[in-house]
Amino acid sequence: RGRILGAQRVSTIAEARTAPPDTNRTVVGTVLVTPGVLGRQYFYLGDASGGLQIYQHKSDFPALTVGDTIEVSGTTSRAGGEPRLKTDNATAMRRINGGDPPTAKPYAIAELTATSSGTLVQIAGEVTETRGRNFTFDDGSSELTVALWQGATAEDLPVVGAKGTVIGVIVPPDDGLRLRPRGSTDLQLTAPFTTAPRTLTVFPAMTIFFELATRHPKYGSLSHFMSPPLAWLVRSSSSIGA
Repeated sequence: RGRILGAQRVSTIAEARTAPPDTNRTVVGTVLVTPGVLGRQYFYLGDASGGLQIYQHKSDFPALTVGDTIEVSGTTSRAGGEPRLKTDNATAMRRINGGDPPTAKPYAIAELTATSSGTLVQIAGEVTETRGRNFTFDDGSSELTVALWQGATAEDLPVVGAKGTVIGVIVPPDDGLRLRPRGSTDLQLTAPFTTAPRTLTVFPAMTIFFELATRHPKYGSLSHFMSPPLAWLVRSSSSIGA
């Protein structure tokens, strides 16, 4: 179980996740999301056995990039039902080398459990509801709440009916599992197509307005505001909408 890196025994992330609280552990893994993206005081690390939240109360982190391999030492704890490793400061984290961004593993929502927390996954499905900075994603097997990254706005929300894939880290708040994308590039969604442009249905009404306005004695003076190009546009669009 575990291995030796220098003089320190290194646990797998799965071992650190299941260790009793306040147990000293050192893990080595790949940075899945950097500090500040999903929360100011934590980031996520992954290895072949799973994923784990790395927590630092004062947000004292070294410079990290997604794909970096790092060594982290700390004590185990849980917050909101989620395992994590608490660190004293940035010196508890040592960058070993850089690397390519990790690849998310495809899952069906029904396959996800609390043991999936901290892992980077990819879900294919459809947006069925939006609220605040969250949306509901349904893949046919079940549905899941997707909670956007820190700093996201309403403009980052996809529209209801959008289909495609969403990548993110699974987190287990007390009210159920959630998927946390790291940014807009994790949302590979296509909005549903709309019907024919509805503006054409407005143009005939515009034509009626201009015809009445230019013929009515009281408003006849409006006729000079209707330039030849505009008159042509109204006549043309009226014939299209007819």
